[in-house]
Amino acid sequence: PWRRCWCVISPPDEKEYQKQQKELKKRSAYDRSHVPVLKGDIKFYDSRKDGKKQKKAQPIATITDAYSAYAIYPQAKSLIDASTLLKIEGRVTVHSDPPSSTEGFIFIMPEVHPAVSGFEMLLRFLFPTWDSFGLYGRPGRLVASVLDPRSLMFAMPKHKRYGYLEILDVSTLTLDEGSTSWSEREWRKRLKDATGTRMNALEDGSRSHSRSASRSSARLSFGSGGRPKVGFADDGNLLQPGRE
Repeated sequence: PWRRCWCVISPPDEKEYQKQQKELKKRSAYDRSHVPVLKGDIKFYDSRKDGKKQKKAQPIATITDAYSAYAIYPQAKSLIDASTLLKIEGRVTVHSDPPSSTEGFIFIMPEVHPAVSGFEMLLRFLFPTWDSFGLYGRPGRLVASVLDPRSLMFAMPKHKRYGYLEILDVSTLTLDEGSTSWSEREWRKRLKDATGTRMNALEDGSRSHSRSASRSSARLSFGSGGRPKVGFADDGNLLQPGRE
């Protein structure tokens, strides 16, 4: 059921951020190890309160460690421009008695202000959310590559065929040890990895076919450095997809 509430999006802790920056300055220039992504949270309250009273108030629920946040568009084309419906997936804590915490999702519909379109309200909510949880390349540059698993555009098909995975690709994952206990987040990551592997295989197959069909393949085989391939960096890793 829908519930009207006040939402507060908080950035990562400033002290933790300053501490991380100091540690990064001490690193060697050749150190390319993974840098953990600092994350904030989203809290929902019954009502808005001023100043420090808001921080002391007990929230209804809190979202932490979100791993996806995106708009949900209605089926009717006429309703798209006015829609503000979005979905956030991550760790959801409900502050009941006793409190409960689980991985799940929440649908949010920000209220539209006068003279502000639904699309603009979506952006006003989504960008702070992406920044708070380090999603899709934020708070840096938004990643738009179809080859980068961090991107909202990841695996968008270039041709008429939609999707890359076959039934066998998915059924193979179910045979992995421990797959029965995987969370939604883990399944999402495994499916992305499988999709990336399939994309690389299809790209390599089409490339070898085009070379064998070309008369000048022998002369062109030592040409350019190759096309970009799908990268498999962990979430939050700022490495770009590798090249051949």
